[in-house]
Amino acid sequence: MTRRVDLGMSPGVRGRRRRTSETDDLTRNVIEPPAPPARRIPGTVRRRLSGMELLLDGPGMQSRLARLPTFDPEAYLRLNPDLPIAAVEAVAHFSGTGLRENRPFCTPQSVVAALRRLPPGAPPAETPVAAAELAALVGRFLGEAVGLYVHSHSPPKIRLAAEMMAGALMAFGIDARLRDETADPESRLDHCLFFAPHAFFFLDGGARWLDGDILAAAVLCPTEPVHSTPQARTLPLLLAARALVDGNAQNCALYAACGIPHAEFLGIPCGADLMRADLADEPLAASLQGEVLASGDGPVAWGDRPIDLCFFGTHSTTRDEVFVHGAAALSRLGCFTPYPERVREPRLRRSMGARRIALENRVARNSRILLAIDAEEIGSVAGYGMGVLGFGNGALVLSRPLHAHPVFKPGEHFLEESSRRIGNLAEWLATTTSGADLAGRITGQAHEAFTGARYRYRAVHDVLCLLDGTRPAAG
Repeated sequence: MTRRVDLGMSPGVRGRRRRTSETDDLTRNVIEPPAPPARRIPGTVRRRLSGMELLLDGPGMQSRLARLPTFDPEAYLRLNPDLPIAAVEAVAHFSGTGLRENRPFCTPQSVVAALRRLPPGAPPAETPVAAAELAALVGRFLGEAVGLYVHSHSPPKIRLAAEMMAGALMAFGIDARLRDETADPESRLDHCLFFAPHAFFFLDGGARWLDGDILAAAVLCPTEPVHSTPQARTLPLLLAARALVDGNAQNCALYAACGIPHAEFLGIPCGADLMRADLADEPLAASLQGEVLASGDGPVAWGDRPIDLCFFGTHSTTRDEVFVHGAAALSRLGCFTPYPERVREPRLRRSMGARRIALENRVARNSRILLAIDAEEIGSVAGYGMGVLGFGNGALVLSRPLHAHPVFKPGEHFLEESSRRIGNLAEWLATTTSGADLAGRITGQAHEAFTGARYRYRAVHDVLCLLDGTRPAAG
């Protein structure tokens, strides 16, 4: 039987701390993920792609589709039980019919298998980007405008990501402009980046942007895991796009296998205005102490933080494993760990979402440790997405092993540990002098790297190189 430990929310520091015994025996629980249900995309959504038949049948699309490393014939049949075909027929059915019907085609397990089959790629760039090199690159965009398109009904974190990229580009002299689905497709800007394409093109008003010429010149910025239903919905668009920008290096490796130009956007610190949002109506704020809710300037000194550990995320079996094994150790710390079930709810109003982002930043600023655990076995976007929350607020980021990153390194900017031992490591860091010394060194290096010129240069450089290197042919 699967056992879940819901740590709930601790109002500040509670109880006395004691050291973890090296002989603590945390019983390992085997958590079997449920078989994913067969999910269908509404027919109205499928019909919106009907005008792209020529694009789907084009040689470029078919070439990329043939190299798609995440397609799993067995998973395809399991996820689509209505198909009366054999596994040997799965590839032909998917490329001929399933792609147009937006059928799910892979699972987290097949994505992990695909990543293991990929040949070793080039190591992450270690050489800092020189100011002169970046200036020369920026010069090639003089007189051009970069449009960052976000659907007006997208979650606040999607808009925040676009705002961060726009701010980073404008800081180096690029004419970057935020747009939504109400803009005129016929008057689109020189370079168009579409954030969360699964939302932009399929929510109200976005279908008129579903045009072959627009997509062939578009740079898409997907925000969902490669095995998710939203990603299956947008797979035809991703395969047809000019290029992709993703915050997940593993996704980028899969795109590279398909021959799709790509770049990893590392993210930029959030603006100070998030710290000043009014949290009076935010339900999670009721359990926090006053000093946590106060909007101050800059991170709190690590040793003076009232919260030992924080975590933000919805329930998953991977996270269950961490909390089950770490329950004893984490129960002895002052934790703020809202851990709700993942349920379908009406979309949050933008004001509510903005308050939640502000709450997360204020809690991270007052927490010693930020637990960055992905929802899936594929250590990916949530790890570094939550890591950015920690780096920018001076919290020590503690995670399961993650993929290589161009800037942030385990042991230098954050700490990695197995699911079984994360809780013990967190307790050692929060309750011992030697742990505090290590945390102080790691958080100092991470904050310096995150706010330094090298990080900002690399983030902007990689995106501009992609745009410059994939310019549509004139005429």
